Amino acid sequence: MNINADRNTKTDILLVSISLLLTAACTLTGFFGYPDDGTLAALSTENAALSTQVAVQDAMLATQAADAIPSEENRPDTQEGDDPTSDLEITGSYPSPDESCTALILEEFMLVLEKTSGERQILHETRTITGLSWFPDGSALAVSEVIDDPDSPLLVRDRLLVIDTGTGEYVLLADGFAPAVSPDGQWIAFYEGIHYGDACSVGWRLAFLRLDSSGNIKQTLHQEDFAGLPESSDEGTFYPSPNDTPSNPGVWEGALQFESFLRYACAEDPADDGVYRFNLDTLTVEKTGSP
Repeated sequence: MNINADRNTKTDILLVSISLLLTAACTLTGFFGYPDDGTLAALSTENAALSTQVAVQDAMLATQAADAIPSEENRPDTQEGDDPTSDLEITGSYPSPDESCTALILEEFMLVLEKTSGERQILHETRTITGLSWFPDGSALAVSEVIDDPDSPLLVRDRLLVIDTGTGEYVLLADGFAPAVSPDGQWIAFYEGIHYGDACSVGWRLAFLRLDSSGNIKQTLHQEDFAGLPESSDEGTFYPSPNDTPSNPGVWEGALQFESFLRYACAEDPADDGVYRFNLDTLTVEKTGSP
């Protein structure tokens, strides 16, 4: 935009406005059919001059106000190439298995893939991201998130999904949180249910999902499917305890064995609390460690 040309246009508009007002003032007398006896003409001329003065002042103020609006040359530079993620705080960082890129969680709601060059790709946005685990070939991420759900007693819901790191497309798997992908990429261990506990009742259990090459579920194993675990009762739930790492349900010990810490809620005798190894092949469990 040419700033000088714009101001000249405003000046021309001002002069035309003044000219029209002066013309109106000269023809004001006799407009309503009154005789031009000199007195009325003088009064009309005085009023017209006053009106012209006010109109000129208003026009000048309008011109000054227009000049105060920044031109396109003076506005802040907002180019299309600006990174919308640059001002967001990193709240989670997960390098890929081959360290060619890093999955970043920004302010708990945005999932971004950052390459070693610094280039970023937004993969997913949600209410809150609560857990993340890479597939071993780097092609996808297992992610848990909290979403709004007006039908839930808590008005929110935990859910698990698999996100393609190339396209950002995702497949919904189950209600739950804190995923951990097995070393061969065929299983996901996670907390099934909702992240909520009330007195002696806890809303989640350990579960395992077996996936096909497209990320669809082939098999589901629940905590109660395994022999050798202490049973839950009305006196207390035997559940996997997140401890200090709520985003990690345990550790894979090979492709088909998983270790997790489980305990009783409200138990007076914590003798059964400890580390348990789940065998996904034999569907058995053995205690391998105590608190």
